[in-house]
Amino acid sequence: MEQIALTARWRSVLGKQVKQLRRQGLIPAIIYGHRTKPMAIELEERALETVLARVGRSQLVRLQMEADDEPRLVLAKEIQRDAITRSLLHVDFQEVVMDEAIMVEVPLSFIGQPLPVVEGTGLLSRGLGTLTIRCLPGSLVHEIQVDLSKLAEVHDAITVADLEVPPGLEILTGETTVVAQVLPLAEEEVEEEAVVEEEAVAAAAPAPEEEKEEEEREEG
Repeated sequence: MEQIALTARWRSVLGKQVKQLRRQGLIPAIIYGHRTKPMAIELEERALETVLARVGRSQLVRLQMEADDEPRLVLAKEIQRDAITRSLLHVDFQEVVMDEAIMVEVPLSFIGQPLPVVEGTGLLSRGLGTLTIRCLPGSLVHEIQVDLSKLAEVHDAITVADLEVPPGLEILTGETTVVAQVLPLAEEEVEEEAVVEEEAVAAAAPAPEEEKEEEEREEG
């Protein structure tokens, strides 16, 4: 799969002093892994935001350290943001080895529309947004598609077992977990629609006095 390049530097600023880095447009981060001792690094915020927007947490990044000859293959495992401003605070990168399996959360991409939703007889309920998988880094996928057009009737559901998953991926999420389902419209909504329709019919019908005047004009 595609690998996005990103440049970083080793970081000497630690602890509460990292606020100084953020004011300079730099984001503190660490690299860790099964064969990697945790190491502090810093990255340019704008470049990091651009890469994270493309790869999320399920695509490999070629992280080039300024002092290294070869880039490191990493995943953005943890992304910390400010709760209010949503600005980046810190990122944990997991270094991967191509012959060792890793566990990753892969986002689900929903395509198509259920027929009952199109016809206005049902509501779509999504149960999952990601799928937990285990695979070799070379088998990683950016997303797994879910075709909602297969939901033909109310109460139809798509479970994890129904998903078409590329070879090389071991699905860790339970097979019976519901990914998406079509639910019937709430009874209150149906009743409300009926009331609105009755009121519309009543408003269009002539009042009793108007009917009587019309009859008298016809007799005259």
